[in-house]
Amino acid sequence: MADLDRALQLLPDEPSRDRARLLSWTARTHALRGHYREAVAEGERARAIAERLNMPMTIDEILNTLGMARIALGEVDAGQALLREAITLAREQGDPDELLAAYSNLAEFLNLAGRTRAALAVIDEGITEVRALVGSAMRVDWMVMTQSSLAFDAGDWELARAGQGPALSSIVGTSLIFRLLRDTELALGEGDEALARERLDAAAPLVRVSGEAQWHGRFGSLLGELHRRGGDLESAQAAVATALDELEVCTDDVMRIARVTAVGLSVEADRAVRARDLREPEDEADALARARIHLDRLEAAAQDGGPVEGAWLATGAAEDARARGQGDPALWHAAAEGWDALDRIYCAALMRWREAEALVGAEDRAHAAAVAAQALAVADRLGAGWLAGELRGLAARARLDLAGAAGGTGGGRTGDSDGAGATNGSAATGGADGAEIPFGLTPRELQVLALIAEGATNRQIGASLYMAEKTASVHVSRILTKLGVRSRTQAATMAHRLHLA
Repeated sequence: MADLDRALQLLPDEPSRDRARLLSWTARTHALRGHYREAVAEGERARAIAERLNMPMTIDEILNTLGMARIALGEVDAGQALLREAITLAREQGDPDELLAAYSNLAEFLNLAGRTRAALAVIDEGITEVRALVGSAMRVDWMVMTQSSLAFDAGDWELARAGQGPALSSIVGTSLIFRLLRDTELALGEGDEALARERLDAAAPLVRVSGEAQWHGRFGSLLGELHRRGGDLESAQAAVATALDELEVCTDDVMRIARVTAVGLSVEADRAVRARDLREPEDEADALARARIHLDRLEAAAQDGGPVEGAWLATGAAEDARARGQGDPALWHAAAEGWDALDRIYCAALMRWREAEALVGAEDRAHAAAVAAQALAVADRLGAGWLAGELRGLAARARLDLAGAAGGTGGGRTGDSDGAGATNGSAATGGADGAEIPFGLTPRELQVLALIAEGATNRQIGASLYMAEKTASVHVSRILTKLGVRSRTQAATMAHRLHLA
């Protein structure tokens, strides 16, 4: 930006081709950094000169920038019209690079505006046209990766997997960042956390030196979620804080800020719940204060943003209630409906998982089973292994009849039939590695807790651990007392949250 400003100062103060090109680059740089109002101002200055001097290729580039910026500022139809004009001009000029850029940007920004299906249709159209123009699939790698990313959001994970893109060894720069983060998102959805970590490790040094808001936002939210799932809440918190610091330096892009902030709220909710489990009131107070700050930021983003930011706010409101120990099924239901309205079925299924958890907490097992079965059907269809595992685990812990609720599509133990439940290897031998067991639990009680977490009855616990059913009952009672909970379901939930089982 300093070089661009200096170059403009060196030019004569009159319209010229050089001035038009430099102003066009200035506008594009502002757009990539998320400074959309500045992008519009500089873009319109560049457009006036380029049109006066009849510079069609520069005009095309400017229209592309203005279209992105207008959509980001909430003027979706106006921005879409500008990008369509850019597509027409690129087609007339026979310029495949600008045609590719205009189609990709139109699809990406329509998706950011919540028009998920329209975005996917645009990129499909663009791939067909550009391939016909250049006759080589190699020229559309970026578009294929865009298609994959949009298909993931739209719930077409087969198409998302098909858009693998070029070999990692053959690409550099932003193309490499895009590929690494696209791989990460799919890996997290499928439950391959090792691959997700490998891809994020590779992307980290590239993102750090980028000035583009899209990469900081995506990287921070994915890294925060990876750490959160692994129970490393301090690292998750740090990932979110770093991303927000980087975003607030380089952007006023509420679309990216909202996503990272929502992950931050989820992390603070986990911290607050863990602090209550471990009876650590200072940590709980800290988590609640941070959750409030995140919620305030989400409210501001939703005020300036569109339907996607509204869906993130609904998600954040439900997470804030979870943080405060007031899990509200209605808030999670509203969040799910918000994502359904945007055709983001995976996000909606995540909300229904949390809704089912809240319903279990309210002792409404029949409703919880129905909601969980609905979410599990989506997870299984997508191949969302992590979410499917969480839902089946919830069903086992809370003894939900998913099969009955979904006509046989669910899973998990649902009844009191005889036979031993399978033990969780690491939990069932808890304490063997010398690690301290919390709550004063004995190694034997930790084995029992692992089976409770799987939904086992006293009879099944006895059969699995070679003890009398009455002895198993005594162990269960002692565990409930030590954990400070009233029911087996609460004990199982706490064990799952604290990774004791």
